[in-house]
Amino acid sequence: MHDALQRILGSAGAEELFERIVVTLEDWAELGGFSRNVSARLALRGFDSPASSRADVESYVSRVISTLPAADNAGPFREEFEKLSRALRRRLEPLVPSVDDRRKLEEDLAQYGYILLFHKAHRAIRDLIDRASNDEAHMAPARRLTRRLDAWPRQASRTWSEAITVARNLSGGAVEALHAQVEPPEL
Repeated sequence: MHDALQRILGSAGAEELFERIVVTLEDWAELGGFSRNVSARLALRGFDSPASSRADVESYVSRVISTLPAADNAGPFREEFEKLSRALRRRLEPLVPSVDDRRKLEEDLAQYGYILLFHKAHRAIRDLIDRASNDEAHMAPARRLTRRLDAWPRQASRTWSEAITVARNLSGGAVEALHAQVEPPEL
């Protein structure tokens, strides 16, 4: 990703747009400055610290993305990933004329957003568990969901499906609230 951006940096807008997208994604996930914080922690442990937010994101994605279920037809958040990818394509297209460079940027930013989406989903499930635990009739399903969450993100599809089932049994739009928490941000 860094090389791709280096080739197109004749456009200062691309650099600024990249940074704005990262900030938007991190704010959406309620993890402001996340990529920089991870980079700083790695530096404290003696690892090389990336020199820019682009490199921070690329480094983090390369380490973490393989631990998540693929965003394919079997993945729990395929639709959200596709929506995020389309939004990124629309935002990057005017500033990144090279199709290959744009695809690499879209891929890295979409994967970073996908990682943050799993954080958002985990938090949404945790909130659902808290809500369900306050009602005697839903305590047992909440406990089962808590145990399932221990396998997050390996068993994300099953855990998310069970969370939707628990939400359906609660009143007050719990299913809609669950889905709203993983809706990708406007870019």
